[in-house]
Amino acid sequence: MRDICLQWRNISLNIKNQETHKLAQLLANETGETSTRAVTEAIRERLEAVRRRRKHESLVADLIALGKRGGALAPGPHIHYAKLLYDDKGLPK
Repeated sequence: MRDICLQWRNISLNIKNQETHKLAQLLANETGETSTRAVTEAIRERLEAVRRRRKHESLVADLIALGKRGGALAPGPHIHYAKLLYDDKGLPK
């Protein structure tokens, strides 16, 4: 259950979830930080991870699209260079 009240004017975050409070307390105890600092760092790290993953996924999609466009421009049939360079046992010819 996510019961979050965010008020920008007062800069308050009210989380009414026992598990979240317990996790914040455990993290604060492990790191020696205040609960506020522990939650702030955890949220910052998660946000950065999500952004990195999205950026990576976007880059992968761009590279795949680029490969498809480049492949469509290649003249003639696809050449299997491995067959030209290696025998059936995978050794160089």
